[in-house]
Amino acid sequence: MEKFGQLRKGEDIPAYVQNFCNRRFLTERDIYQGFLDLIVDNANNEVGYLHLYDEETQDIALNVWSSRVYEECMTSHTSHYPMKDAGIWADAIRQRH
Repeated sequence: MEKFGQLRKGEDIPAYVQNFCNRRFLTERDIYQGFLDLIVDNANNEVGYLHLYDEETQDIALNVWSSRVYEECMTSHTSHYPMKDAGIWADAIRQRH
């Protein structure tokens, strides 16, 4: 399986990127789901998740889990919570300023 990386001039765009770009998405959530699954699959990971951060409210919203999460286990989660209540995985947001 191809790895993510920078394309050099003259190289072809990998098939998985072309397939993603040619897909028809019905909602914004579908786009996030498709992109997350693409990343998880091509990074040889088993699961992933995507959160969105609102600068104004300083809230984090869980948007999607990768498809395999839904296949492998049942998830129960709070979909919105304040940044101050997020665990260490949110340190990247905290440390960027």
